[in-house]
Amino acid sequence: MDTRWCCKICKLGPIARLIDENYDGGCLSFIGQRQYESHARSISKKVWKNPWVGNQVGASPIQEWTALHIWLYLFRTKAPYNPAYEKGYDRMGCWLCPSSSLADFLQLKESHPELANKLNSHLLDYAERMGLSPEWVKYGLWRYKRYPRVLQELAEKKEFP
Repeated sequence: MDTRWCCKICKLGPIARLIDENYDGGCLSFIGQRQYESHARSISKKVWKNPWVGNQVGASPIQEWTALHIWLYLFRTKAPYNPAYEKGYDRMGCWLCPSSSLADFLQLKESHPELANKLNSHLLDYAERMGLSPEWVKYGLWRYKRYPRVLQELAEKKEFP
C-alpha cells in the first residue's frame, strides 16, 4: 500500500514511451480523473504535468464532476462504458494496485479468475524465491513495504514474515 509500483510500471512508463514514439514534442492528453477519487486528486489542478510523463500535458475537464454526473452524462448520451462497472468495479485502471482492498481482489477472483490466478501465481512464485510463506500472499502482505503495527503483530503471532 505504501509502494505503488503499478502506476509507474503499468501506466506511466508505457504512456511516456508511446508519446515519445508517436508525438514529437509531446502531447496534450484528456484524462478522466476526478477530485473525488483521492486526496491527491482533490488538490490537483485541471491542467498539470506529471513528473513521470514529462512529454505530456494532462487536462481533466471532469475534475469537479461526481460519479453521479458521470453516469448521468453516459446515460444521456448513450455513450459506451466498460462492462466491468456492472460487476461492481468503480475504477478500471487500478485492478492490481497494492492500495486496493482485499475485497477488491476477491471481486477480481469472481469476475476475472484468469487475472486473479495469474497475479496469485506470480506472487506465490515471488514469495518462494524470497523465502516468504504462502500466507504472505494469502493475507495480502505483499501490498506493504512496511506492515502497519497491527499486521506486524499478527505476522509475528502467526510466525510468518
